[in-house]
Amino acid sequence: MTNDLFGPARGTGPAHLWMAGIGRYGAVEDVAAAIAYLASPEASFVSGASLDVNGGQAIAI
Repeated sequence: MTNDLFGPARGTGPAHLWMAGIGRYGAVEDVAAAIAYLASPEASFVSGASLDVNGGQAIAI
């Protein structure tokens, strides 16, 4: 709906791939893997941390 009002969604075209540090768009599986890790026994000692699942986009900016 907002595409009709404001044009294409920001960051959805190939020109924006450079913004992701790994050069591809994220997939549902990428986020699911992070959630699975946080829910696993391997993450039992993790507390008060922020896990950024952004493909390095924060570094590229």
